[in-house]
Amino acid sequence: MLTRKWTRVILTVVVVVVLVKVCTKMRAKREERDFSELDLHLSALVRGRSGAKKRIPPDSNHTREDNIKGSLSNGKHLNGSNLIQDSWRSRKFVNPDDPKVIDPEGEATMWMDITNHSAPQIEEMRALAYKSWTANKDGVLKFRQQLEEYKASVMNTILTQNNPKPGQQVRYSLNRDALANITSEIFDFLPEESPFSKVRFPKCSVVGGSGILVNSKCGEGIDGADFIFRCNLPDLKGFEMDVGRKSNLTTINTVSIIAKRYNFMQTMSDSKKFIRKLQGFQGYLWMPLFGLKSGLSYSMRVARLLHKSGDIPNRKLIISNPEHFVAVQDFWRTKFLSTRISTGLYVVTLALSLCDETNLYGFWPFSRDLNLRPLKYHYYDDLDGPLSVHSFTEEFNTMLKMHKDGLLRMHLDQCT
Repeated sequence: MLTRKWTRVILTVVVVVVLVKVCTKMRAKREERDFSELDLHLSALVRGRSGAKKRIPPDSNHTREDNIKGSLSNGKHLNGSNLIQDSWRSRKFVNPDDPKVIDPEGEATMWMDITNHSAPQIEEMRALAYKSWTANKDGVLKFRQQLEEYKASVMNTILTQNNPKPGQQVRYSLNRDALANITSEIFDFLPEESPFSKVRFPKCSVVGGSGILVNSKCGEGIDGADFIFRCNLPDLKGFEMDVGRKSNLTTINTVSIIAKRYNFMQTMSDSKKFIRKLQGFQGYLWMPLFGLKSGLSYSMRVARLLHKSGDIPNRKLIISNPEHFVAVQDFWRTKFLSTRISTGLYVVTLALSLCDETNLYGFWPFSRDLNLRPLKYHYYDDLDGPLSVHSFTEEFNTMLKMHKDGLLRMHLDQCT
């Protein structure tokens, strides 16, 4: 007969085996439920052209823009009438790369896969692209007042010799726990006062880098503005018909440009290549010297080159105020933008502070245009899509609403 001790051991083993089986079944059911939920949410994820997952807003029935009054998906058409849900069903689309008719439901499915926008929303975008646009001057003034409430006034855009002084410290805009010293060398880089403190421009162009600019014929319209902003030192030569020739302020993102395209400016060859690129630009060269702490060393190489080189006349270095970037970031978070804002949205904000009329070109985050033609990520290179540090789709939806409200004008198709 079994002793009492062995009886307890056997019972313990039996209980453990039963518990393991129960836990295994529960875990299997939980995993099955998780996979089902994942299938339901796959439409909320798209893969960037690099293969990295890129976050996009959920479907219009459950979008965060429901929290924004008057959003694009408010169920109303541009004239205030009910949106005709079946208007897109009467269309027949011919894909120019594969010339066969795509049925409307197939087109709608493709659009959902690409943009997570429903077919009626796309139809509304098409209407916006061709509908006459009127500037909302009062709305722009109100927008500027809101920026000032968040200390994001244009007066604080760049660092000057009035603020800060040599020996003082500033916080990095992206590493808020780190401080940088304003050395006498850095102080010499700074202008005595901001060039934007006393100016306003009647009409401005802000030019992004989207592939939607290819064959757009927008160059003449872009160059016709009083002040032209360009983002991240794009190529102009060979693309003048589509993107224009002129520039008044061009951003230089030290991480994505200096590090990736110019090898951290480590050699004389890198510097010469960089100078050759700058010869195609005029006006101000805007640089976030105090963006990332890890980028300060090679950003300083660029600043020294711009400050001293005689090969790039008529180009003036301006260093962004990290506190201004943080203030603009905080402002946009109140508008339900959850991720770090892009340089593009920051420049758009600056343009709205300085310009009576702001026109946007090349701001299109999707891999196909309004007619489902495939697009490159950049108009000037074959770079793959972006990483998920920014939410370009959220930013696009925000700017599209601003277009609808008359605060800015987005050019979403050819300019002819």
